[in-house]
Amino acid sequence: MTKVTIEDISRHTGLSRGTVSRALNDRPDISQQTKQRVLEACKTLNYVPSYAARSLATGRTFAVTVLIPDLNSSFTRDLLHGVLSRAGQDQYLVSVIELGSDPNEARDRLRMLSGERIDGLVVASELDPETAARVAETLGSRPIASTHRLPNVPADVLAPDYREAGRLLARELSGCGGPTALVVCANCASRRALSDGFRDILPTAEIIEVQCSEDLGALLSSKLAAARGIAAGGEKVAAGLYCALLTSGRIPGRDVAVTSFGNGAVLERISPKVTVVDPVGAEIGRRAMEIILQRLGKTRHDAPEFTEVAPVVRSHASSRLS
Repeated sequence: MTKVTIEDISRHTGLSRGTVSRALNDRPDISQQTKQRVLEACKTLNYVPSYAARSLATGRTFAVTVLIPDLNSSFTRDLLHGVLSRAGQDQYLVSVIELGSDPNEARDRLRMLSGERIDGLVVASELDPETAARVAETLGSRPIASTHRLPNVPADVLAPDYREAGRLLARELSGCGGPTALVVCANCASRRALSDGFRDILPTAEIIEVQCSEDLGALLSSKLAAARGIAAGGEKVAAGLYCALLTSGRIPGRDVAVTSFGNGAVLERISPKVTVVDPVGAEIGRRAMEIILQRLGKTRHDAPEFTEVAPVVRSHASSRLS
């Protein structure tokens, strides 16, 4: 099969070779409409860009790295989908470094991070000051977008609005007609903001912190015995809560209204289907990659910003008491 070239794209679109080249290299002097026209032609003709040629022409590597804590979180997986989707539109390569929970192990894995091989970085993990300093030294002036504030490191931050998530959880339970409670994992970084938001709407609600889902059975026979509405502060807590409720003979959506923060695959398989407040990880990933591209293309020059991204409610049978 003959390799498709820039000349082929030029003939297909009726644009000059120089215009096609500037569009493929994401030059700021090309309109978005022209760029989209070129990208659609690339897809139609199955054009595969030469990353070596693009790098020589622009001084970029056309690659980014994403730092994640692990792949067990639905938010992390959704964020990666968002990064990959936006990166693919500009033919950017994406690599992933899984840091794990141990700071020393994380710093060892960061040795794989090379500032010379990437144009930017997306951080989807909390970093301690020493690790953050190492990241900043490696990246230099290259753009960083993060889901958390990084100690002493300038970065655009796109974080879920956890307090608004707490409010949304509470609003779904506000009509349940009885006592309500929010159950959160004690070591969850978002627990305080979720709790504050929950009590913005339901000020008399009980906030219960658990160490593990095994504690839920005992809680259902004590603190949660009279609850008509229960919100779970994460998908693992929600799964454990469902198991404990069903074991005790209480049916979600009939005897008790249940909502959950998070949008994990396990919740998709639970019946009755769980009402969730989705932290929209895919949207955050897409926007993080967009910011990196804007800063690389010199179309964004403002100081790094902190932005809270609004969550979305996906209402299902578990919170609709029959």
